Amino acid sequence: PGAFTVCCHSGVTLAANHALTIAPMIARGALDKALVAPFSARRFHVQEVG
Repeated sequence: PGAFTVCCHSGVTLAANHALTIAPMIARGALDKALVAPFSARRFHVQEVG
């Protein structure tokens, strides 16, 4: 809790996006659910067929 790690590809070209989008969320202490939902472990959940 309270620790954030940001990893990305093309850090230099995306720096402005990170500064304007991610930095305010970190300052607030919480990431927007809509931003992180696509990267949740639930994306690997599949329904059983049968």
